[in-house]
Amino acid sequence: MSSNKNNKSQRQLAWEWIKNHPQFTKKQLITEVNITSSAANSLITFLIDHKRIKTSAKRRGCIGAKYKVVNTDYLHFGSGSRKGCRNTKGRKGSAKQRCWTTMRVLGAFTIGDVSAGAEVAICTAGTYIRKLTQVGFIRCIQGVDKANDNNSVARFRLIHNSGPLYPIVCEDSVYDQNLDKRHNYQATISAKSINKSKEPQHGKRKLA
Repeated sequence: MSSNKNNKSQRQLAWEWIKNHPQFTKKQLITEVNITSSAANSLITFLIDHKRIKTSAKRRGCIGAKYKVVNTDYLHFGSGSRKGCRNTKGRKGSAKQRCWTTMRVLGAFTIGDVSAGAEVAICTAGTYIRKLTQVGFIRCIQGVDKANDNNSVARFRLIHNSGPLYPIVCEDSVYDQNLDKRHNYQATISAKSINKSKEPQHGKRKLA
Protein backbone atom coordinates (compact mmCIF):
# COMPACT_ATOMS: atom_id res chain seq x y z
CA MET A 1 0.00 0.00 0.00
CA SER A 2 1.23 3.44 -0.80
CA SER A 3 2.00 6.22 1.71
CA ASN A 4 0.49 9.69 1.68
CA LYS A 5 2.24 13.02 2.03
CA ASN A 6 2.34 12.64 5.81
CA ASN A 7 4.23 9.36 5.33
CA LYS A 8 1.35 7.29 6.66
CA SER A 9 0.59 4.02 4.96
CA GLN A 10 -2.90 3.21 3.78
CA ARG A 11 -3.17 0.69 6.61
CA GLN A 12 -2.37 3.39 9.17
CA LEU A 13 -4.96 5.71 7.63
CA ALA A 14 -7.52 2.91 7.68
CA TRP A 15 -6.76 2.18 11.35
CA GLU A 16 -7.22 5.86 12.22
CA TRP A 17 -10.61 5.81 10.49
CA ILE A 18 -11.59 2.61 12.32
CA LYS A 19 -10.68 4.10 15.71
CA ASN A 20 -13.14 6.92 15.00
CA HIS A 21 -15.85 4.45 13.96
CA PRO A 22 -16.08 1.91 16.81
CA GLN A 23 -18.51 -0.25 14.82
CA PHE A 24 -18.14 -0.74 11.09
CA THR A 25 -18.50 -3.16 8.19
CA LYS A 26 -15.98 -4.13 5.57
CA LYS A 27 -18.06 -2.34 2.93
CA GLN A 28 -17.89 0.91 4.91
CA LEU A 29 -14.14 0.54 5.33
CA ILE A 30 -13.63 0.04 1.60
CA THR A 31 -15.84 3.00 0.70
CA GLU A 32 -14.57 5.50 3.27
CA VAL A 33 -10.85 4.74 3.10
CA ASN A 34 -10.77 3.84 -0.60
CA ILE A 35 -8.91 0.55 -0.28
CA THR A 36 -9.36 -2.71 -2.17
CA SER A 37 -11.43 -5.61 -0.89
CA SER A 38 -8.27 -7.71 -0.57
CA ALA A 39 -6.53 -5.01 1.48
CA ALA A 40 -9.58 -4.65 3.72
CA ASN A 41 -9.68 -8.42 4.33
CA SER A 42 -5.99 -8.43 5.20
CA LEU A 43 -6.33 -5.48 7.58
CA ILE A 44 -9.39 -6.90 9.34
CA THR A 45 -7.63 -10.24 9.87
CA PHE A 46 -4.54 -8.40 11.14
CA LEU A 47 -6.56 -6.35 13.64
CA ILE A 48 -8.49 -9.39 14.87
CA ASP A 49 -5.24 -11.32 15.35
CA HIS A 50 -3.83 -8.39 17.36
CA LYS A 51 -7.01 -8.15 19.45
CA ARG A 52 -7.83 -4.61 18.31
CA ILE A 53 -11.24 -5.48 16.88
CA LYS A 54 -13.68 -8.36 17.11
CA THR A 55 -16.71 -9.53 15.17
CA SER A 56 -19.83 -8.06 16.76
CA ALA A 57 -22.41 -9.42 14.32
CA LYS A 58 -21.91 -12.33 11.94
CA ARG A 59 -23.78 -12.16 8.68
CA ARG A 60 -23.46 -14.07 5.45
CA GLY A 61 -20.34 -13.02 3.61
CA CYS A 62 -17.48 -10.78 4.71
CA ILE A 63 -19.15 -7.57 3.61
CA GLY A 64 -22.16 -8.11 5.86
CA ALA A 65 -20.23 -8.81 9.06
CA LYS A 66 -19.96 -6.03 11.64
CA TYR A 67 -16.80 -5.37 13.61
CA LYS A 68 -16.28 -3.61 16.93
CA VAL A 69 -13.16 -1.82 18.18
CA VAL A 70 -12.03 -3.26 21.53
CA ASN A 71 -8.53 -1.81 21.89
CA THR A 72 -7.07 1.41 20.45
CA ASP A 73 -3.52 1.01 21.82
CA TYR A 74 -0.58 1.77 19.56
CA LEU A 75 -0.12 -0.78 16.80
CA HIS A 76 2.91 -1.16 14.55
CA PHE A 77 2.09 -1.92 10.95
CA GLY A 78 4.67 -3.90 9.03
CA SER A 79 4.92 -4.11 5.26
CA GLY A 80 3.64 -7.66 4.89
CA SER A 81 0.49 -6.83 2.94
CA ARG A 82 1.94 -4.12 0.72
CA LYS A 83 2.39 -4.74 -2.97
CA GLY A 84 5.48 -6.83 -3.50
CA CYS A 85 5.03 -8.47 -0.11
CA ARG A 86 8.34 -7.32 1.41
CA ASN A 87 7.70 -9.25 4.60
CA THR A 88 8.45 -12.88 3.80
CA LYS A 89 8.36 -14.16 7.36
CA GLY A 90 5.00 -15.27 8.70
CA ARG A 91 3.68 -15.01 12.25
CA LYS A 92 3.55 -18.18 14.33
CA GLY A 93 0.09 -19.02 15.60
CA SER A 94 -1.65 -16.55 13.26
CA ALA A 95 -5.12 -17.23 11.86
CA LYS A 96 -3.67 -18.12 8.45
CA GLN A 97 -1.13 -20.46 10.01
CA ARG A 98 -3.94 -22.27 11.82
CA CYS A 99 -5.98 -22.45 8.60
CA TRP A 100 -3.01 -23.83 6.67
CA THR A 101 -2.23 -26.45 9.33
CA THR A 102 -5.88 -27.54 9.37
CA MET A 103 -5.95 -27.88 5.58
CA ARG A 104 -2.77 -29.97 5.61
CA VAL A 105 -4.26 -32.32 8.18
CA LEU A 106 -7.64 -32.67 6.45
CA GLY A 107 -6.49 -32.84 2.84
CA ALA A 108 -10.05 -32.32 1.54
CA PHE A 109 -12.38 -29.90 3.29
CA THR A 110 -15.14 -27.30 3.21
CA ILE A 111 -14.75 -23.70 4.34
CA GLY A 112 -16.70 -24.65 7.46
CA ASP A 113 -14.28 -27.49 8.21
CA VAL A 114 -11.31 -25.12 8.11
CA SER A 115 -13.14 -22.46 10.11
CA ALA A 116 -13.95 -24.94 12.87
CA GLY A 117 -10.57 -26.66 12.90
CA ALA A 118 -8.56 -23.43 12.92
CA GLU A 119 -11.00 -21.61 15.22
CA VAL A 120 -11.33 -18.63 12.87
CA ALA A 121 -14.31 -16.84 11.34
CA ILE A 122 -15.96 -18.33 8.25
CA CYS A 123 -15.08 -15.09 6.46
CA THR A 124 -11.38 -15.48 7.29
CA ALA A 125 -11.22 -19.13 6.20
CA GLY A 126 -13.22 -18.46 3.01
CA THR A 127 -11.07 -15.54 1.91
CA TYR A 128 -7.84 -17.45 2.51
CA ILE A 129 -9.09 -20.52 0.64
CA ARG A 130 -10.19 -18.36 -2.30
CA LYS A 131 -6.75 -16.73 -2.53
CA LEU A 132 -4.95 -20.07 -2.42
CA THR A 133 -7.32 -21.42 -5.08
CA GLN A 134 -6.35 -18.52 -7.35
CA VAL A 135 -2.70 -19.58 -7.30
CA GLY A 136 -3.26 -23.32 -7.58
CA PHE A 137 -2.50 -24.41 -4.01
CA ILE A 138 -6.09 -25.57 -3.64
CA ARG A 139 -8.61 -27.03 -6.10
CA CYS A 140 -12.39 -26.92 -5.84
CA ILE A 141 -13.51 -30.54 -6.21
CA GLN A 142 -17.23 -30.02 -5.66
CA GLY A 143 -19.13 -26.85 -6.49
CA VAL A 144 -22.26 -25.50 -4.87
CA ASP A 145 -25.46 -26.99 -6.34
CA LYS A 146 -28.21 -24.80 -4.90
CA ALA A 147 -30.63 -25.77 -7.67
CA ASN A 148 -30.83 -29.38 -6.48
CA ASP A 149 -29.60 -29.20 -2.91
CA ASN A 150 -30.15 -26.22 -0.62
CA ASN A 151 -27.60 -27.62 1.80
CA SER A 152 -24.90 -28.01 -0.83
CA VAL A 153 -21.49 -26.61 0.06
CA ALA A 154 -18.27 -26.37 -1.92
CA ARG A 155 -15.49 -28.82 -1.15
CA PHE A 156 -11.81 -28.26 -1.77
CA ARG A 157 -8.60 -30.28 -1.85
CA LEU A 158 -5.08 -29.16 -0.97
CA ILE A 159 -2.93 -30.06 -3.97
CA HIS A 160 0.22 -28.03 -3.28
CA ASN A 161 1.38 -28.98 0.21
CA SER A 162 4.84 -27.44 0.22
CA GLY A 163 5.49 -27.62 3.96
CA PRO A 164 4.41 -26.51 7.44
CA LEU A 165 4.73 -22.72 7.00
CA TYR A 166 1.61 -21.02 5.69
CA PRO A 167 1.55 -19.21 2.31
CA ILE A 168 1.56 -15.42 2.79
CA VAL A 169 -1.15 -13.53 0.87
CA CYS A 170 0.11 -10.39 -0.89
CA GLU A 171 -1.70 -7.92 -3.15
CA ASP A 172 -0.33 -9.36 -6.39
CA SER A 173 0.81 -12.84 -5.41
CA VAL A 174 1.07 -15.52 -2.73
CA TYR A 175 4.50 -16.11 -1.21
CA ASP A 176 5.44 -19.69 -0.33
CA GLN A 177 7.65 -19.52 2.76
CA ASN A 178 8.68 -23.14 2.47
CA LEU A 179 10.07 -22.92 -1.06
CA ASP A 180 10.90 -19.18 -1.10
CA LYS A 181 8.76 -18.76 -4.21
CA ARG A 182 6.02 -16.39 -5.35
CA HIS A 183 2.87 -17.49 -7.17
CA ASN A 184 0.96 -14.86 -9.16
CA TYR A 185 -2.83 -14.79 -9.08
CA GLN A 186 -4.66 -16.34 -11.99
CA ALA A 187 -8.26 -15.65 -13.05
CA THR A 188 -10.67 -15.64 -10.13
CA ILE A 189 -12.15 -19.08 -9.53
CA SER A 190 -15.61 -19.25 -8.02
CA ALA A 191 -16.87 -22.46 -6.47
CA LYS A 192 -20.38 -21.54 -7.61
CA SER A 193 -19.30 -21.58 -11.25
CA ILE A 194 -17.96 -25.12 -11.09
CA ASN A 195 -20.40 -27.91 -11.92
CA LYS A 196 -20.95 -30.39 -9.15
CA SER A 197 -19.07 -33.52 -10.08
CA LYS A 198 -16.97 -36.29 -8.60
CA GLU A 199 -13.26 -35.77 -8.44
CA PRO A 200 -11.24 -38.14 -10.67
CA GLN A 201 -9.73 -40.88 -8.53
CA HIS A 202 -6.00 -40.46 -8.42
CA GLY A 203 -3.53 -41.73 -5.87
CA LYS A 204 -3.72 -39.81 -2.63
CA ARG A 205 -0.64 -37.83 -1.75
CA LYS A 206 0.70 -38.38 1.72
CA LEU A 207 0.65 -35.15 3.68
CA ALA A 208 3.88 -34.00 5.24
